[in-house]
Amino acid sequence: MSIKLMSAAWYAPLPQKEKIVLLALADNANDEGVCWPSISNVALKCSVSERTAQYAIRALEQNGYLKTEKKPGSSSVYTITNPKTWRPLDAAGHLSSGDGVQDLHPRKICTPANPANARNSGHALGGGVQDLHQGGAGFAPVQNLRQGVQDLHQGGAESASATIEPSLNHQEPSGGERAGALDPPPHPSDDQSGSNKPPDPLDQAVAAWNAMAVEAGLIKVLDLTPGRRRQLAARIAECGGMEGWRRAMARVGSSSFLTGENPRGWKTDLGFIIDPDHFAKLREGGYGGIDAAADPDTSHDLLDGIPDELREPLRRAKIGAEDARRWFRGCRINGSALLVPKLFTRDWIETNYGHLLRRVLGDGLQITVEAA
Repeated sequence: MSIKLMSAAWYAPLPQKEKIVLLALADNANDEGVCWPSISNVALKCSVSERTAQYAIRALEQNGYLKTEKKPGSSSVYTITNPKTWRPLDAAGHLSSGDGVQDLHPRKICTPANPANARNSGHALGGGVQDLHQGGAGFAPVQNLRQGVQDLHQGGAESASATIEPSLNHQEPSGGERAGALDPPPHPSDDQSGSNKPPDPLDQAVAAWNAMAVEAGLIKVLDLTPGRRRQLAARIAECGGMEGWRRAMARVGSSSFLTGENPRGWKTDLGFIIDPDHFAKLREGGYGGIDAAADPDTSHDLLDGIPDELREPLRRAKIGAEDARRWFRGCRINGSALLVPKLFTRDWIETNYGHLLRRVLGDGLQITVEAA
Protein backbone atom coordinates (compact mmCIF):
# COMPACT_ATOMS: atom_id res chain seq x y z
CA MET A 1 0.00 0.00 0.00
CA SER A 2 1.27 3.43 -0.97
CA ILE A 3 0.46 6.00 1.71
CA LYS A 4 1.44 8.83 -0.60
CA LEU A 5 -0.91 7.72 -3.36
CA MET A 6 -3.69 6.90 -0.91
CA SER A 7 -3.51 10.41 0.54
CA ALA A 8 -3.56 11.97 -2.92
CA ALA A 9 -6.46 9.75 -4.05
CA TRP A 10 -8.64 11.03 -1.22
CA TYR A 11 -8.44 14.55 -2.68
CA ALA A 12 -8.63 13.52 -6.33
CA PRO A 13 -11.28 15.59 -8.21
CA LEU A 14 -13.24 12.52 -9.31
CA PRO A 15 -16.81 11.23 -9.19
CA GLN A 16 -17.69 8.76 -6.48
CA LYS A 17 -17.19 5.46 -8.33
CA GLU A 18 -13.94 6.50 -10.02
CA LYS A 19 -12.53 7.79 -6.73
CA ILE A 20 -13.31 4.63 -4.76
CA VAL A 21 -11.75 2.48 -7.50
CA LEU A 22 -8.66 4.71 -7.50
CA LEU A 23 -8.43 4.30 -3.72
CA ALA A 24 -8.68 0.52 -4.07
CA LEU A 25 -5.86 0.50 -6.63
CA ALA A 26 -3.71 2.78 -4.46
CA ASP A 27 -4.30 0.40 -1.55
CA ASN A 28 -2.70 -2.38 -3.63
CA ALA A 29 0.04 -0.28 -5.26
CA ASN A 30 3.67 0.09 -4.24
CA ASP A 31 5.41 3.46 -3.95
CA GLU A 32 5.90 3.50 -7.74
CA GLY A 33 2.13 3.16 -8.20
CA VAL A 34 2.30 -0.34 -9.71
CA CYS A 35 -0.29 -3.00 -8.80
CA TRP A 36 -2.06 -5.93 -10.43
CA PRO A 37 -5.26 -6.79 -8.52
CA SER A 38 -7.99 -8.77 -10.24
CA ILE A 39 -11.19 -7.07 -11.31
CA SER A 40 -13.16 -9.22 -8.87
CA ASN A 41 -10.93 -8.10 -6.01
CA VAL A 42 -11.37 -4.41 -6.92
CA ALA A 43 -15.15 -4.85 -7.23
CA LEU A 44 -15.28 -6.57 -3.83
CA LYS A 45 -13.33 -3.78 -2.14
CA CYS A 46 -15.50 -1.09 -3.69
CA SER A 47 -18.83 -2.89 -3.18
CA VAL A 48 -19.66 -2.52 -6.88
CA SER A 49 -20.17 -4.93 -9.74
CA GLU A 50 -17.23 -6.09 -11.85
CA ARG A 51 -18.60 -4.22 -14.86
CA THR A 52 -18.80 -0.99 -12.86
CA ALA A 53 -15.21 -1.50 -11.73
CA GLN A 54 -14.12 -2.02 -15.37
CA TYR A 55 -15.90 1.16 -16.48
CA ALA A 56 -14.25 3.14 -13.69
CA ILE A 57 -10.78 1.82 -14.57
CA ARG A 58 -11.35 2.68 -18.22
CA ALA A 59 -12.39 6.24 -17.27
CA LEU A 60 -9.30 6.63 -15.05
CA GLU A 61 -7.10 5.38 -17.89
CA GLN A 62 -8.65 7.68 -20.49
CA ASN A 63 -8.23 10.74 -18.26
CA GLY A 64 -4.62 10.19 -17.32
CA TYR A 65 -4.97 8.83 -13.79
CA LEU A 66 -3.94 5.35 -14.72
CA LYS A 67 -1.90 3.34 -17.23
CA THR A 68 -2.88 -0.23 -17.97
CA GLU A 69 -0.70 -3.01 -19.30
CA LYS A 70 -2.74 -6.01 -20.33
CA LYS A 71 -1.17 -9.46 -19.91
CA PRO A 72 -2.90 -12.46 -21.46
CA GLY A 73 -3.77 -15.17 -18.97
CA SER A 74 -3.20 -13.02 -15.90
CA SER A 75 -4.40 -9.83 -14.25
CA SER A 76 -3.61 -6.53 -15.93
CA VAL A 77 -0.82 -4.40 -14.46
CA TYR A 78 -1.95 -0.90 -13.44
CA THR A 79 0.34 2.07 -12.88
CA ILE A 80 -1.07 5.10 -11.08
CA THR A 81 0.33 8.29 -12.59
CA ASN A 82 1.88 11.23 -10.73
CA PRO A 83 -0.86 13.03 -8.75
CA LYS A 84 0.49 16.40 -9.91
CA THR A 85 -0.72 15.56 -13.41
CA TRP A 86 -4.26 14.71 -12.36
CA ARG A 87 -7.10 16.86 -13.71
CA PRO A 88 -10.72 16.99 -12.56
CA LEU A 89 -13.50 15.44 -14.63
CA ASP A 90 -16.72 17.17 -15.57
CA ALA A 91 -20.17 15.64 -15.13
CA ALA A 92 -19.78 13.73 -18.39
CA GLY A 93 -16.53 12.13 -17.18
CA HIS A 94 -14.22 14.23 -19.39
CA LEU A 95 -11.23 16.34 -18.40
CA SER A 96 -11.98 19.91 -17.38
CA SER A 97 -9.70 22.94 -17.54
CA GLY A 98 -9.00 22.99 -13.79
CA ASP A 99 -5.60 22.73 -12.18
CA GLY A 100 -6.01 19.25 -10.72
CA VAL A 101 -5.74 18.33 -7.08
CA GLN A 102 -4.62 21.82 -6.07
CA ASP A 103 -8.08 23.17 -6.99
CA LEU A 104 -9.66 21.06 -4.24
CA HIS A 105 -8.54 23.32 -1.40
CA PRO A 106 -11.44 24.81 0.60
CA ARG A 107 -12.36 28.42 0.17
CA LYS A 108 -9.84 30.76 1.64
CA ILE A 109 -12.16 33.00 3.67
CA CYS A 110 -14.67 31.55 6.11
CA THR A 111 -18.02 33.27 6.61
CA PRO A 112 -17.80 35.14 9.93
CA ALA A 113 -20.52 34.80 12.52
CA ASN A 114 -21.02 38.62 12.56
CA PRO A 115 -19.91 40.15 9.24
CA ALA A 116 -20.16 43.74 10.56
CA ASN A 117 -17.81 43.16 13.50
CA ALA A 118 -15.56 40.36 12.24
CA ARG A 119 -14.81 41.50 8.69
CA ASN A 120 -11.28 42.58 9.42
CA SER A 121 -10.51 39.60 11.63
CA GLY A 122 -11.95 37.23 9.00
CA HIS A 123 -9.64 38.70 6.37
CA ALA A 124 -6.74 38.32 8.75
CA LEU A 125 -7.48 34.65 9.30
CA GLY A 126 -8.15 34.19 5.59
CA GLY A 127 -4.75 35.63 4.83
CA GLY A 128 -3.14 33.12 7.16
CA VAL A 129 -5.03 30.25 5.57
CA GLN A 130 -4.14 31.54 2.11
CA ASP A 131 -0.46 31.59 3.05
CA LEU A 132 -0.83 28.02 4.27
CA HIS A 133 -2.28 26.90 0.93
CA GLN A 134 0.39 28.71 -1.02
CA GLY A 135 3.00 26.83 0.94
CA GLY A 136 2.43 23.88 -1.39
CA ALA A 137 3.05 20.26 -0.54
CA GLY A 138 5.86 21.06 1.89
CA PHE A 139 5.62 22.49 5.40
CA ALA A 140 3.74 25.78 5.26
CA PRO A 141 4.99 28.74 7.30
CA VAL A 142 2.54 28.55 10.18
CA GLN A 143 3.47 31.92 11.69
CA ASN A 144 1.13 33.66 9.23
CA LEU A 145 -1.72 31.35 10.26
CA ARG A 146 -0.98 32.00 13.94
CA GLN A 147 -1.05 35.73 13.31
CA GLY A 148 -4.41 35.36 11.56
CA VAL A 149 -5.88 33.36 14.46
CA GLN A 150 -4.53 35.95 16.95
CA ASP A 151 -6.15 38.75 14.97
CA LEU A 152 -9.41 36.81 14.95
CA HIS A 153 -9.37 36.48 18.75
CA GLN A 154 -8.73 40.19 19.14
CA GLY A 155 -11.55 40.99 16.74
CA GLY A 156 -13.87 38.65 18.69
CA ALA A 157 -13.03 40.42 21.97
CA GLU A 158 -13.80 43.78 20.44
CA SER A 159 -17.03 42.55 18.89
CA ALA A 160 -18.16 41.08 22.21
CA SER A 161 -18.64 44.59 23.62
CA ALA A 162 -20.68 45.71 20.62
CA THR A 163 -24.40 46.27 21.10
CA ILE A 164 -26.62 43.89 19.11
CA GLU A 165 -29.74 45.66 17.92
CA PRO A 166 -32.91 43.58 18.18
CA SER A 167 -34.94 42.78 15.10
CA LEU A 168 -37.97 44.90 14.30
CA ASN A 169 -40.09 41.74 14.45
CA HIS A 170 -38.74 40.73 17.85
CA GLN A 171 -41.34 40.47 20.63
CA GLU A 172 -40.60 40.05 24.31
CA PRO A 173 -42.49 37.12 25.86
CA SER A 174 -45.03 37.87 28.54
CA GLY A 175 -44.31 37.12 32.18
CA GLY A 176 -46.30 33.89 32.16
CA GLU A 177 -44.68 32.71 28.93
CA ARG A 178 -41.21 33.57 30.22
CA ALA A 179 -41.75 31.67 33.46
CA GLY A 180 -43.26 28.72 31.66
CA ALA A 181 -40.37 28.57 29.23
CA LEU A 182 -37.94 28.24 32.12
CA ASP A 183 -39.91 25.55 33.92
CA PRO A 184 -38.58 22.02 33.29
CA PRO A 185 -40.92 19.52 31.68
CA PRO A 186 -42.77 17.29 34.13
CA HIS A 187 -41.04 14.03 34.95
CA PRO A 188 -42.99 10.88 34.04
CA SER A 189 -42.82 9.78 37.68
CA ASP A 190 -44.69 12.96 38.70
CA ASP A 191 -47.78 11.83 36.78
CA GLN A 192 -50.22 10.41 39.30
CA SER A 193 -52.78 9.40 36.70
CA GLY A 194 -51.46 5.84 36.51
CA SER A 195 -51.70 5.23 40.27
CA ASN A 196 -55.38 4.19 39.97
CA LYS A 197 -54.78 1.89 37.03
CA PRO A 198 -56.32 -1.54 37.73
CA PRO A 199 -53.88 -4.45 37.97
CA ASP A 200 -53.39 -6.71 34.99
CA PRO A 201 -55.42 -9.93 35.45
CA LEU A 202 -52.69 -11.95 33.76
CA ASP A 203 -50.08 -10.65 36.21
CA GLN A 204 -52.41 -11.53 39.08
CA ALA A 205 -52.94 -15.01 37.66
CA VAL A 206 -49.19 -15.59 37.35
CA ALA A 207 -48.67 -14.36 40.91
CA ALA A 208 -51.34 -16.81 42.16
CA TRP A 209 -49.68 -19.66 40.26
CA ASN A 210 -46.20 -18.82 41.59
CA ALA A 211 -47.45 -18.59 45.19
CA MET A 212 -49.05 -22.03 44.85
CA ALA A 213 -46.01 -23.44 43.03
CA VAL A 214 -43.69 -22.49 45.89
CA GLU A 215 -45.88 -24.39 48.37
CA ALA A 216 -46.43 -27.42 46.11
CA GLY A 217 -42.91 -27.68 44.71
CA LEU A 218 -43.90 -26.89 41.12
CA ILE A 219 -42.12 -24.80 38.49
CA LYS A 220 -42.65 -21.05 38.79
CA VAL A 221 -43.52 -18.92 35.77
CA LEU A 222 -40.92 -16.33 34.75
CA ASP A 223 -42.49 -14.99 31.55
CA LEU A 224 -45.49 -15.52 29.31
CA THR A 225 -45.20 -16.08 25.59
CA PRO A 226 -47.92 -14.54 23.40
CA GLY A 227 -49.54 -17.95 22.97
CA ARG A 228 -49.63 -18.61 26.71
CA ARG A 229 -51.03 -15.15 27.36
CA ARG A 230 -53.95 -15.92 25.05
CA GLN A 231 -54.54 -19.31 26.67
CA LEU A 232 -54.32 -17.93 30.20
CA ALA A 233 -56.75 -15.11 29.42
CA ALA A 234 -59.23 -17.65 28.00
CA ARG A 235 -58.97 -19.90 31.10
CA ILE A 236 -59.52 -16.96 33.46
CA ALA A 237 -62.65 -16.04 31.51
CA GLU A 238 -63.90 -19.66 31.61
CA CYS A 239 -63.69 -19.89 35.40
CA GLY A 240 -65.37 -16.53 35.98
CA GLY A 241 -62.42 -14.29 36.78
CA MET A 242 -59.69 -14.21 39.37
CA GLU A 243 -61.76 -15.80 42.13
CA GLY A 244 -62.36 -18.87 39.99
CA TRP A 245 -58.68 -18.94 39.00
CA ARG A 246 -57.60 -18.94 42.66
CA ARG A 247 -59.94 -21.84 43.35
CA ALA A 248 -58.40 -23.70 40.42
CA MET A 249 -54.92 -23.03 41.85
CA ALA A 250 -56.06 -24.48 45.17
CA ARG A 251 -57.10 -27.64 43.35
CA VAL A 252 -53.72 -27.88 41.61
CA GLY A 253 -51.76 -27.40 44.83
CA SER A 254 -53.80 -29.99 46.74
CA SER A 255 -53.80 -32.58 43.94
CA SER A 256 -51.39 -35.35 44.76
CA PHE A 257 -51.39 -36.48 41.15
CA LEU A 258 -50.42 -33.06 39.74
CA THR A 259 -47.75 -32.44 42.39
CA GLY A 260 -45.71 -35.56 41.73
CA GLU A 261 -47.36 -38.31 43.76
CA ASN A 262 -47.97 -40.57 40.79
CA PRO A 263 -46.18 -43.66 39.45
CA ARG A 264 -43.89 -41.58 37.20
CA GLY A 265 -43.19 -38.80 39.67
CA TRP A 266 -44.40 -36.30 37.05
CA LYS A 267 -45.31 -32.75 38.09
CA THR A 268 -47.53 -30.35 36.23
CA ASP A 269 -46.66 -26.88 34.98
CA LEU A 270 -48.67 -23.86 33.86
CA GLY A 271 -48.61 -24.92 30.20
CA PHE A 272 -50.32 -28.20 31.09
CA ILE A 273 -52.98 -26.55 33.24
CA ILE A 274 -54.01 -23.85 30.75
CA ASP A 275 -54.61 -26.40 28.02
CA PRO A 276 -58.41 -26.28 27.43
CA ASP A 277 -59.02 -30.00 27.99
CA HIS A 278 -56.76 -30.26 31.02
CA PHE A 279 -58.28 -27.17 32.63
CA ALA A 280 -61.79 -28.52 32.14
CA LYS A 281 -60.76 -31.81 33.76
CA LEU A 282 -59.18 -29.89 36.65
CA ARG A 283 -62.39 -27.96 37.30
CA GLU A 284 -64.39 -31.19 37.17
CA GLY A 285 -62.12 -32.71 39.83
CA GLY A 286 -60.52 -35.21 37.47
CA TYR A 287 -57.06 -34.64 38.98
CA GLY A 288 -58.25 -34.65 42.56
CA GLY A 289 -57.45 -31.80 44.85
CA ILE A 290 -59.60 -29.83 47.23
CA ASP A 291 -61.88 -27.08 46.06
CA ALA A 292 -61.00 -23.90 47.95
CA ALA A 293 -64.69 -23.07 48.24
CA ALA A 294 -65.36 -26.25 50.21
CA ASP A 295 -64.27 -27.08 53.73
CA PRO A 296 -61.54 -29.72 53.39
CA ASP A 297 -62.50 -31.27 56.73
CA THR A 298 -66.13 -31.85 55.82
CA SER A 299 -66.18 -32.22 52.02
CA HIS A 300 -65.77 -35.99 52.20
CA ASP A 301 -68.53 -36.24 54.77
CA LEU A 302 -71.00 -35.20 52.08
CA LEU A 303 -70.22 -38.16 49.79
CA ASP A 304 -73.09 -40.55 49.33
CA GLY A 305 -72.37 -44.20 48.78
CA ILE A 306 -68.99 -44.16 50.53
CA PRO A 307 -68.75 -45.76 53.98
CA ASP A 308 -67.71 -43.59 56.91
CA GLU A 309 -64.57 -45.64 57.58
CA LEU A 310 -63.32 -44.85 54.03
CA ARG A 311 -63.98 -41.12 54.02
CA GLU A 312 -61.26 -40.21 56.51
CA PRO A 313 -58.52 -42.22 54.72
CA LEU A 314 -59.52 -40.58 51.43
CA ARG A 315 -59.26 -37.15 53.02
CA ARG A 316 -55.87 -37.91 54.58
CA ALA A 317 -54.61 -39.28 51.24
CA LYS A 318 -55.58 -35.91 49.66
CA ILE A 319 -57.90 -37.57 47.19
CA GLY A 320 -60.41 -34.93 46.16
CA ALA A 321 -64.10 -35.20 46.74
CA GLU A 322 -64.80 -35.38 43.00
CA ASP A 323 -62.37 -38.28 42.52
CA ALA A 324 -63.73 -40.01 45.61
CA ARG A 325 -67.27 -39.64 44.30
CA ARG A 326 -66.29 -40.99 40.88
CA TRP A 327 -64.06 -43.95 41.80
CA PHE A 328 -64.73 -45.01 45.40
CA ARG A 329 -68.51 -45.16 45.44
CA GLY A 330 -69.48 -48.72 46.32
CA CYS A 331 -66.06 -49.50 47.79
CA ARG A 332 -65.48 -50.59 51.40
CA ILE A 333 -62.66 -51.57 53.70
CA ASN A 334 -62.50 -55.11 55.06
CA GLY A 335 -59.53 -55.55 57.37
CA SER A 336 -56.40 -54.87 55.27
CA ALA A 337 -58.24 -55.01 51.97
CA LEU A 338 -60.05 -52.42 49.91
CA LEU A 339 -62.93 -54.13 48.16
CA VAL A 340 -64.09 -52.52 44.89
CA PRO A 341 -67.10 -53.45 42.75
CA LYS A 342 -65.48 -53.71 39.29
CA LEU A 343 -62.24 -54.93 37.77
CA PHE A 344 -61.71 -51.72 35.79
CA THR A 345 -62.23 -49.66 38.94
CA ARG A 346 -59.69 -51.82 40.79
CA ASP A 347 -57.08 -51.29 38.04
CA TRP A 348 -57.68 -47.55 37.96
CA ILE A 349 -57.48 -47.15 41.75
CA GLU A 350 -54.38 -49.33 41.92
CA THR A 351 -52.61 -47.33 39.23
CA ASN A 352 -53.53 -43.81 40.34
CA TYR A 353 -54.29 -43.98 44.07
CA GLY A 354 -52.76 -47.19 45.35
CA HIS A 355 -49.54 -45.58 46.62
CA LEU A 356 -51.52 -42.82 48.37
CA LEU A 357 -53.86 -45.23 50.13
CA ARG A 358 -51.00 -47.46 51.26
CA ARG A 359 -49.25 -44.46 52.75
CA VAL A 360 -52.34 -43.90 54.92
CA LEU A 361 -53.65 -47.46 55.46
CA GLY A 362 -50.34 -49.31 55.40
CA ASP A 363 -48.17 -51.08 52.87
CA GLY A 364 -50.11 -54.33 53.31
CA LEU A 365 -53.27 -52.92 51.77
CA GLN A 366 -54.71 -55.15 49.07
CA ILE A 367 -57.08 -53.75 46.44
CA THR A 368 -59.34 -56.52 45.16
CA VAL A 369 -62.65 -56.97 43.41
CA GLU A 370 -65.46 -57.92 45.79
CA ALA A 371 -67.11 -61.15 44.86
CA ALA A 372 -70.72 -60.81 43.73
